Amino acid sequence: MTVKDTGRAKAAGDEVAVTGYRGPAPGNGSESFSSVKLAGTGDAIASGGISNTGYIGTLTVQRTLREPASWPHQVGVIPSEARSFQYRAEADRLRAAVDGGGTAVLCQVLAGMGGVGKTQLATDYARAAWDEGGLDVLVWVTASGRSSVVSGYAQAGVELCRADPEQAAKTFLAWLAPKPGQRPCRWLIVLDDVTDPGDLVVRPDDPGYRYSLWPPASPHGRTLLTTRCRDAALFGQDRRRIKVGLFTPAESAAYLTTALDAQGRTEPTGQLTALAAELGHLPLAAAYLIDSGDTAAGYRDLLADRATRLTDLAPEALPDGQPTALAAAWSLSIDRADTLRPVGLARPMLHLASLLDANGIPQTILTSEPARAHLAAHRTATNPARARRPKWWPGRRR
Repeated sequence: MTVKDTGRAKAAGDEVAVTGYRGPAPGNGSESFSSVKLAGTGDAIASGGISNTGYIGTLTVQRTLREPASWPHQVGVIPSEARSFQYRAEADRLRAAVDGGGTAVLCQVLAGMGGVGKTQLATDYARAAWDEGGLDVLVWVTASGRSSVVSGYAQAGVELCRADPEQAAKTFLAWLAPKPGQRPCRWLIVLDDVTDPGDLVVRPDDPGYRYSLWPPASPHGRTLLTTRCRDAALFGQDRRRIKVGLFTPAESAAYLTTALDAQGRTEPTGQLTALAAELGHLPLAAAYLIDSGDTAAGYRDLLADRATRLTDLAPEALPDGQPTALAAAWSLSIDRADTLRPVGLARPMLHLASLLDANGIPQTILTSEPARAHLAAHRTATNPARARRPKWWPGRRR
């Protein structure tokens, strides 16, 4: 076969440059292709991928294995620290449990209702361990479903083991287990927001659940979970539960004070203490006060009015034992957001987002034509002058 006037194709990074090849894509991501020989055309040069200048037959490929990522190495994105983050007693209990846990795998479970700061406590612990140089590998996984856990492990397997993507999750779990003569690896796996303990274990009755996703026992490894679940399957001899409750009165008042002070705002201590109690000692309202300019006393009046309306509408509808104040604070915040530009889009956007993954939504979905059509059709007819008591509020008096 003769190939003429094809020039040279070049690929950089992990891309693939192909100008004529019609055969199967070679390789599986665990190899790099340093050069491709084409009769009569010279070398097609590739870096991290395949480069072909026009040959339609068989390729002769020289392969070189990629090197695993060097340590220290982080996989996944650790959430940003919340503004006015409060250091809490639970953080001390977490560190004490880890430091005094012995040589077996240390699995700590931060358990509590939604909104009490479990992820922020895990973030604080993980960042401190990383910054202090106590880890070789840190893997942060959003664990809201088995597929997301497998994806997180697979990413770690590709980066740390250069594994075949199809087998990368299993390869990574096997890699975590200590082996004789192997360099010890100090690792921390954070499984954030575990919603179903069954996602992590073997389910013999379901062929899709063929292996456990619990990290293996290692004298150098630690596992940290956050969850709202109270399922006993999450707790056992090798898994220690750390209950994360509401802020203490002092912590909730300090949170409001610190957040306002950062914006040059001051409020009477008595008003902030009372507001913190009315919010059920959850970290709420600071953003509303800063954005709206309302006083703590004014917000307390709004909160009381809205809580009364919500109680009349659905007295037993709130999950997880959350106080009515939580729903009232959210309701006020959504009303406020609907008055900001673009006016009237906050509520329908939240309705749309509530159907999607709470841990990450691609921007292309939210800006797609169906999403824009939804927003246009359901845009809130908000009157800024009546933002606090909009005419469409279902509990308004007629």
